[in-house]
Amino acid sequence: MDSKIRGLCIIVNNQDYFNSDDFKERAGTDLDERRLERLFKSLRFHVKIFKNLDAKDIYWNLSNYAKSDHSGYDCYVCCILSHGTLGGIYGVDGRVQKLSDLTVMLSSTNCPSLAGKPKLFFIQACRGRCLQRGAHHFTGDRDPAMIPMANHETDALSAGPDQEYILPDHGDFLIGYATVAQHIAQRHREQGSVYVQTLCDVIERGRHKEDLLSLLTKVKYRVSKHVFHNEDGSVFVQMPEVKETLRKKIYFK
Repeated sequence: MDSKIRGLCIIVNNQDYFNSDDFKERAGTDLDERRLERLFKSLRFHVKIFKNLDAKDIYWNLSNYAKSDHSGYDCYVCCILSHGTLGGIYGVDGRVQKLSDLTVMLSSTNCPSLAGKPKLFFIQACRGRCLQRGAHHFTGDRDPAMIPMANHETDALSAGPDQEYILPDHGDFLIGYATVAQHIAQRHREQGSVYVQTLCDVIERGRHKEDLLSLLTKVKYRVSKHVFHNEDGSVFVQMPEVKETLRKKIYFK
């Protein structure tokens, strides 16, 4: 990617929800926002931040940018920090915005100026309410990181059915999820989310040497090494997931 400005990076950060009984304040998400902003500015992206959007405004704002002329850019990035469910994210009004609606607007047909260019989404949101249980396995190097849950929260809704939406199968897309389907994603009130902070760490350190998919494999490994402790003594882990239809390697040199 050789353009002076590589592309647009949209950050949607939903922290405060109308219904605080079902949707807790997403404390710590401001740390993720600032970290992502710093990262993508250093990668020569033009960063635009939206805060506390309802479902309609998420769609409207991203749709406006999808209609922009991206001819002078090499890439498009969208980072979403929100409460979520399977296949969708919650606006601050408690309504679900389907992720597929946000990707299809960037297809080659709907956004010709991004045809053949990578379109990257990074989603810090729950995709269900299940905890990931892990098998005990020690390599002998060191014990996995043990993290108490006192300051950790999840990005899931307190109650209600999960809805699944199917993403469009178009080329040159990558969606990096904080967690696999049906499961929760952790966020620390004072340190930000383990997924976003690890994502930024790995890209900052490795972008000069490795392609994006290789870096995201490291992100998955490092996040999966964290072990979270519930107050009842049970433990669980978090496994990020990447879905992609990229046709070329991506380097952020």
